[in-house]
Amino acid sequence: MGSATHSILYFCTAMLLFMGAVNSGILLLFTTRVAIDETYVSQGQLDRNQQTIGQTFGRLAEGTLYTGAEVMMTLHANAAETYDIEVGGTLYAAGRSANETDTTGMDTTAYYQLKEIRRSDGSLGRMIFTRI
Repeated sequence: MGSATHSILYFCTAMLLFMGAVNSGILLLFTTRVAIDETYVSQGQLDRNQQTIGQTFGRLAEGTLYTGAEVMMTLHANAAETYDIEVGGTLYAAGRSANETDTTGMDTTAYYQLKEIRRSDGSLGRMIFTRI
């Protein structure tokens, strides 16, 4: 084979490798874009479906009824806070780890009413949820 034939073969091989790299890059770009879109949608659904009482209603209102699922999410979200939470006679101490929170006996479909107990300085000392 002549040198012109070798040059054409090298050029075609280089173009084939270049087109493969471009194709892989475009495929990776679109795949990543779809994954980011799906992550955004799933994060939006998580925010909508799993909200604590404070996120759902703004500020906790004493005497308001909350579902057991909202109370359970609030227990896990406020695990490291400086106030105690009591649910149906079970005390969850302040500063606990979210992993230590055992909510197995809590009924997620029941309704609970909130009562706040404040300290002498006005800060929140205890939240008491009583089952209705």
